[in-house]
Amino acid sequence: MQRNSKVVLSLVAILAVAAVIFYIKFLRIPEVPRDVLPSESYPEGTSILLYENVPTGFPRSVVLENEPLKYSGAVTLPGGKTQMTVSYVSTKTVPDIRNLYVKTLPAFGWEITQKSVYEKVSIIKANKGAESLTISIAPIRGEDVLVTLQYEK
Repeated sequence: MQRNSKVVLSLVAILAVAAVIFYIKFLRIPEVPRDVLPSESYPEGTSILLYENVPTGFPRSVVLENEPLKYSGAVTLPGGKTQMTVSYVSTKTVPDIRNLYVKTLPAFGWEITQKSVYEKVSIIKANKGAESLTISIAPIRGEDVLVTLQYEK
C-alpha cells in the first residue's frame, strides 16, 4: 500500500512539472517590453521596444536555435510598418546554419528570394506575402557565429 502511494505521488509530481513546462513553453505570459526613446533621426511617432525573449508578432515558423538571445527588439514606424530584429550566437558553422534556414523556411511557406554566400558571411532573404525576412550569418570569435534575423511586416 505504501509503495502504491509513492508511485502515485511520483506520478503527480512528474505531471505537475510537465504542466509547468508546458505552460511556460507554449502558453507564454505576454512579456512587457522595455520602451526606448527613439533618437531624433526617427520620424515622430516611432516606437522602439526591447524584449528579453522573441518579440510579440515574430513568426513562430522561423526556427531559432535554442540559444540565449543577444538582442531582441522591434521598431514600429508611424503608419504601422514594424521591423523586428533577433540575434543569437551559435556554435554551429556558417554552412550548417545556412542549410538549416534554406531547408526549413520553404516548409513554412517562405519563398527564398536571395542566397548570398561570401567568403565568411551568408545572407538569406525570404518573403511570405507582405512579410519579409533577412538572415545574416557571420563568424564573430573563435568558432562562434552570430545569427541576426530581421523580420518586417
